[in-house]
Amino acid sequence: MIGRYQEKKHLLRLYKDKKSHFLAVFGRRRIGKTYLIRNYFADKMSFYHTGLSNTGLALQLDNFYLSLVKYGYQSSEKPKNWLQAFEILKQLLDQNPSEKKVVFIDDLPWLDSPRSAFLASFENFWNTWASARQDILLIVCGSASSWMIHHLLNNKKGLHNRVTSQMKLLPFDIKETKEFLESNHIQWDSIQIAKAYMVLGGIPFYLEQLQSGKSIDQSIDELFYAPNGHLRHEYYNLFASLYDKPELYMQIMQLLSQRTKGFTRGELLSKLKVKTGGHFSKVIEELVLSDFIQKYIPYGKKERDALYKLQDFFCHFYLSFIQNQSTTRGEWLSAIMSGKTNAWSGYAFERLCHHHIDKIKAVLGISGVLTKASSWRNEAIQIDLLLERQDQIINLIEVKYSLNDYTITKSYAKELLNKVEVFRQASKTKKAIHLTLITTQDLIENEYSGYIQNHIKLDDILD
Repeated sequence: MIGRYQEKKHLLRLYKDKKSHFLAVFGRRRIGKTYLIRNYFADKMSFYHTGLSNTGLALQLDNFYLSLVKYGYQSSEKPKNWLQAFEILKQLLDQNPSEKKVVFIDDLPWLDSPRSAFLASFENFWNTWASARQDILLIVCGSASSWMIHHLLNNKKGLHNRVTSQMKLLPFDIKETKEFLESNHIQWDSIQIAKAYMVLGGIPFYLEQLQSGKSIDQSIDELFYAPNGHLRHEYYNLFASLYDKPELYMQIMQLLSQRTKGFTRGELLSKLKVKTGGHFSKVIEELVLSDFIQKYIPYGKKERDALYKLQDFFCHFYLSFIQNQSTTRGEWLSAIMSGKTNAWSGYAFERLCHHHIDKIKAVLGISGVLTKASSWRNEAIQIDLLLERQDQIINLIEVKYSLNDYTITKSYAKELLNKVEVFRQASKTKKAIHLTLITTQDLIENEYSGYIQNHIKLDDILD
């Protein structure tokens, strides 16, 4: 299993603890939640069940009955409701001699069908039985992050404060992505690994589709552009599986894909021609909780100036090149160096850097320094990334994607110095400003490279 070191330590601690625990695991679909739990507890599972999508109470109960039978239930009598189903599960677990009984219910939100009384019965199972014991590790999973948070973590009724532990599973970082690819015998240079991350975003299921012996560009062409490409329709399947009515979610995603700096809430409402209210707020919140979009406050701004921008790498690539376009096999390979592709590469690499702030801080030697990351722009200039440090320094970071070693020209050096001066005057900061450059390749030393206080290259982030 690649990565997940902290998560495995967390699971071991809960398993070894001399009391019962209720663990909620959530995160984006395809992130590997089920894989982690099933593989870590492969030989320790006392009961495992997966909910069915888009089905009613009767079929859910039939499916639960089959899981009970798999783990030793011998009666032909099926549960008529969830209260009976969990009563049978209690009896089954009482017969299990294991010191710690791992109960894993996957895709939990799907079990909560309308008028099924599932949540009340589930609350009863934990509150009146499991929590009073010392030998139960109850683990629940769900890709619908908003359901998991509202119904479990922020529950105001029977499950209020009942979840004893939570785990949000995040995508691989780029180093883990490299390790994952190498474990699948894929040997690429740092640029190709970065491009894989910029397209697939460290999502294990997507990375599994890549094949050894092919370049990343060949893989992109096959996965997205071939008629039967494995990821050609994934975007629609992704949102259809998460939301009953995905249209507004997808409209927001489409709009955010059109402007890199993002939109304010008011701008989204205006452009989408929808009314403000509880439904729109719920949709925005769910997209943020699922890590599809990000809410951020630009440097020097307040909460009311917050912007929303697209965060998910896979979705951004799909919306930029695949959606609503007649794509054919070979098209990506013929457009690798096009202006549109180069623009996307630059922006995607910038977002890659935003996703690896901790690694950038480590390379700069400031891991222990309290730091706030943001971006900044006005009518004249744009700053990709700012690190405002408690030690009275601001790293003004420029991010450059290039297939070759990077050269700072006279005109670019002038542009950099102008950015520093404009930012200093506009922000009125008294802190020292360090020009910092992140590049995919080496920085060629010349008479202008001395303006850069810190240089970080892609290999530094990969190590």
